[in-house]
Amino acid sequence: MTGADVGVSIAGIRIALHGSDPVLESLKAPRYSDFICSAGDADIRLSIFDEPVDYRESDLPGNSQVFDSGTVWSLYKTQSHMHILLRSPGHGGAPYRMATFDRDLTRGEIVTFRGPGTEFPPEEHDPLEFPLSEVLMVCLLARGRGVMVHACGLDDLGRGLLFPGNSTDGKSTMAGLWKGSARILNDDRIILRESEGAIRMYGTPWHGDMSDVSAEGTGLSSVYFLFHGSSNSVRSVSGAKAISMLLRRSFLPLWSRTGMEYSMDFLHSVAEQVPFHELDFVPDAGIVDFLKCGS
Repeated sequence: MTGADVGVSIAGIRIALHGSDPVLESLKAPRYSDFICSAGDADIRLSIFDEPVDYRESDLPGNSQVFDSGTVWSLYKTQSHMHILLRSPGHGGAPYRMATFDRDLTRGEIVTFRGPGTEFPPEEHDPLEFPLSEVLMVCLLARGRGVMVHACGLDDLGRGLLFPGNSTDGKSTMAGLWKGSARILNDDRIILRESEGAIRMYGTPWHGDMSDVSAEGTGLSSVYFLFHGSSNSVRSVSGAKAISMLLRRSFLPLWSRTGMEYSMDFLHSVAEQVPFHELDFVPDAGIVDFLKCGS
C-alpha cells in the first residue's frame, strides 16, 4: 500500500496514520495542527484504505460483539482482533466504515464501505472521525494510560483548571469566558494521565463549540463541576461523591472489566490528589475573577 505517513500525538499517545494524500487531507484542518508529529516511534500504526469496498463482500465481524452503543457503533472482539464497526442511522443503518486492530492495539486498518443503504461519501474521510477516535482513545487509555473526561480544561498561568460537565452545563461558555486570560486546552474532551506521581491534563483535537485547542499538557490543580446558578459560589466535594461525579462525566471502557477496574482506580487517585468542587456560576466575566481570586 503506497502513500504518506502522518503522526498525531494526543496526550503523549502517538498515532501513526498511513494513507494516500487525499485520505490524509483532513489532518490539515486547524484542529489537528497542534497535534501533528513525526510518524516514527508510534504507539499504534493505522493504515487507511481510500478505495471503498462493498460491505456485502467483506468479512464483517459475526457473533463476537461485546458492546453496542445503540446508535452508531459496535465493538467486536475475537481471539486475535478487535473491530469497531460504524453505522449511520440517518443513511439506512448499513455499515459505512470498519476499523480492525490487533488485540495489543499496536496496529490496525480502516476500511470505508459502499453498498445499499450506506450513502456515505467516501471523500468525507477523517481517519480520526467521531466516534471512531473516541472509542479508540478510550481503548488505548484503558491500558493503564489514563481517562478521557467530558470537560473544559484550561491552563491559568500554570494552574490547571478542569470543568467537567454534561451537555448544556456550560463547558464551552466557560472556555469562551477565559479566552484571552488563559490557554484553552479544549472545551469538551480532556485527557487525564499520571506522570511522575502527579496528575496532568491534556487537550484533544475533538472540541465542542469553541475551536481553541492545545496539545500541551499542564498539571491539574483543581476540579470544578459545572452548574448554572444565580450567583457565583463554590462548595468542596470529596470521597465517594466526588469520584461518582467524575465517573459520570468520563468516557469509560464499559466493555472491559480490567479497563473499568483501572479507570476506577485512576479516578480514585485523581480525587485523592486534587481538590474537587461544585461550582455554581453566572455566565459572565465575573466568574474569571472569582476563580482567579482563589475562591
